[in-house]
Amino acid sequence: MPGPLEVRRNGVCLPVRAPRQRALLAALLLRANDVPTAIGAVLITSLANAPFSIAYTTLRQTAAPEALVGRVFAITTGAGSLAFMLGSLAGGALADSAAREAILLSASALLLAAVLAAPLWRVRQVSRAG
Repeated sequence: MPGPLEVRRNGVCLPVRAPRQRALLAALLLRANDVPTAIGAVLITSLANAPFSIAYTTLRQTAAPEALVGRVFAITTGAGSLAFMLGSLAGGALADSAAREAILLSASALLLAAVLAAPLWRVRQVSRAG
C-alpha cells in the first residue's frame, strides 16, 4: 500500500488539504499514461466549458445582423483557432525559457484585463451607434 500523497515543487512539499483533490490526484497518479483516464479528464474539462460556449454562441447570434451571422461565426472561429495555435507555440517557447510562475501570472493578468475591458468596449460601440 502506498504511503500518504505528497506534492513537491523544487523539493518543497505543497499542501493538498482537500480530500477530493487528494483523491483525484491519487487516482490520476495510479492511472498515469492511461488513455481512458486522459479522455475522461478532457471530457470533464469540456463539460466545465459548456456554459461559456453556450453564452458566447448566443451572444454572437444576437449581436450580429441576421445576414452576417455566418460570416461572424467563420471569422470568430478562425481567429480563435489561430490565436490558440499561436498561443500554444509562444507558450511552449516561453515555458522552456522563462519562469513558469511569471508566465502564468502574466497570462492571468492579461485574461483579467480582457474580461474587465470587454464591457467597456461594448459600451463604447453602442454609444457610437446611438
